[in-house]
Amino acid sequence: MFKGLLTGLLMLLLSLGSTRAAPDDLAARKALVSLLSHGGYNLYIRHATTSTHLMDQRPVVLSNCESQRNLSTQGRLDARTIGQAFTRLGIPVGQVRTSPYCRCKDTAELAFGRFEIDSQLLFSFGLDKARRDQASAYLARELAKLPPAGRNQVLVSHSANLDGATGVWPDTEGGVYVFRPQPEGGAEYLGVILPADWPTL
Repeated sequence: MFKGLLTGLLMLLLSLGSTRAAPDDLAARKALVSLLSHGGYNLYIRHATTSTHLMDQRPVVLSNCESQRNLSTQGRLDARTIGQAFTRLGIPVGQVRTSPYCRCKDTAELAFGRFEIDSQLLFSFGLDKARRDQASAYLARELAKLPPAGRNQVLVSHSANLDGATGVWPDTEGGVYVFRPQPEGGAEYLGVILPADWPTL
C-alpha cells in the first residue's frame, strides 16, 4: 500500500508542470529514491562540500591536491553519508566516473570506494569556448545514455559542467542530481537529493 501511495505521488508530480520545482519537496525526493532502487538513471553529483580557505591555483596541477580547493571535514562526512545511504536504501550503482580534480575523486572514493577518471568531466570553468562547448556536448550525451539494466550511472564533477550541458545549476555541493534518459534522446531532469536529506530518507 505504501509503495502504491509513493508511486501515485510521483505520478502526480510528473503530471503537473512543476517537475522542476520538485527538488524543494522532501516527499518528491523520497519518490526519487524509490525510482533509483530499480536502476536506469544517470546521477550527477557535484563534488561534496569544499574548504573555502584554499582556491584552485591557475593553472591548476591535477596531480597535486595542494594546488586545488579540496573537501572540507563536512564534505568528507557528506560523501561517506551518500555512500552509506545508497547501501542502506538499496540503490544499485554501476559505473562511477569522475573529474580528475581531487575534490571529485575524493567524493567518489569516500562514497562508493571506486571510480574511473574521465578527463571529459574536467572543470569547464576557465576553459576556452571551444573546450567548454565540447565538455557540455559530451556531458549531455552521457546523461542521455541508458545505463546497464538494474544499475544507475554516477558522474562526479563540477557546477559549471552541468549548467553548460543542461541549464541546471547545481548550487548545492554534494547534491545528487537525477536524470532519466528519454527514448527519443536527451535526458529529463527529475530533481535533486541534498546531503541533508539522506539521513531522513
